[in-house]
Amino acid sequence: MKSLYIILITLLSPFSSIIDIGTDDYEITGVLTVGVYPNLPPYTYEENGELKGFEIDLLTEISKRMKVSPEFIPYNYNNEPYNAVKNRDIDCAISSNFLSAHKNEIKYSRAYLSTYEVILCSKNSKYYRLEDMKGKKIGVLKFSSSEEKGKYLLRSMNFIPVSYDNNEIMIEDLISGNIDAVITDKRYFNHLQEETDSIRFVQELDIKYISIAVNPKNQELVGKIDKILLEMEKDGTYAKIYEKWFSNAKSL
Repeated sequence: MKSLYIILITLLSPFSSIIDIGTDDYEITGVLTVGVYPNLPPYTYEENGELKGFEIDLLTEISKRMKVSPEFIPYNYNNEPYNAVKNRDIDCAISSNFLSAHKNEIKYSRAYLSTYEVILCSKNSKYYRLEDMKGKKIGVLKFSSSEEKGKYLLRSMNFIPVSYDNNEIMIEDLISGNIDAVITDKRYFNHLQEETDSIRFVQELDIKYISIAVNPKNQELVGKIDKILLEMEKDGTYAKIYEKWFSNAKSL
């Protein structure tokens, strides 16, 4: 298995969590606030009112090692956790943080996972490569790296981009024929395959790396996170969590 990393951010609750000591300083007081977009299984998702997923298990374990309690805060849109990190409302953000733009506003930990941008279509569609998408409607998740990839592709080919706030609605539109294809995450696609045979893979686009987003002024936190990621990889804990969620998926 390729060297993969996870990340945890240590700090506190939105209310009692971050104590500002100075312009650039944070103090850990026992609670780590983690912003999540709970609509991207198997990374993070909600089931029967409970947050589950690879990243939830990962950060729960790291919080334990840091002797803090994790507080997961769901957001409706996948860019909202990043704004919260930027504004120092929360300590860090996970889930769908594939967008690498605005590096001056966000600091990223070591990557803890790799994946790919992929094109998917409905099972009965006759699309087999990117070039077949000319003039077609392609769905993307708003404020995601998939949307950024769609904008880049528009420079060299014509298609109709359709932006969505929600992954589930986007996939429903794909299956029903309201759109012709989607650009999304390969691990998310692997999860979808377990639930439906109505969609199929067309083509891989770019590899991407996933990490935790932190406020750039919190350099000490990033250092702690990176250290723990290495520890978890060395002692095998990371591998156990990875196998739990991705053992049945194609290796990336």
